[in-house]
Amino acid sequence: MPGRFVSRHIADLFPMAALVLLLSIVVALAASCGSGQGARNDSGHFVQTGSELTVDLQVDPFPPQPMRKVSFAITIADREGAPVGGAAVLCDMTMPSMMMPVNRPQVSEQGSGLYVAKVLFTMAGDWQAALEITLPDGRSDTVKFAMSTR
Repeated sequence: MPGRFVSRHIADLFPMAALVLLLSIVVALAASCGSGQGARNDSGHFVQTGSELTVDLQVDPFPPQPMRKVSFAITIADREGAPVGGAAVLCDMTMPSMMMPVNRPQVSEQGSGLYVAKVLFTMAGDWQAALEITLPDGRSDTVKFAMSTR
């Protein structure tokens, strides 16, 4: 009765295969959600929500080119969507895959929750823009955006 033996073992393996499939789906969903990096895209427009704030980042031109300055337009809003003015914004540009010298472009406020910076990507590759935002009342929030130069 070899057929019965094989079919019984296949039936025994079904719950294990279902569990592996379920875990694979969970891992894939977890990897695509809440990475804290903002979604990769082709438009140069990123939105990331921190613990206190929502930050909208527009990169122009996009994709950035190595050794050419690009403009960051950063719009900051509170939980209710109201523009946040008077914040101190620190931009820290890093390449997660390697040690880099400090690259912190100056961020200046333009009004109505809009902040701007000129950013230099010093080489091709994957970059992370970490924006540390300190509100006038001392609360702070950090959001991170992943992007690549070509």
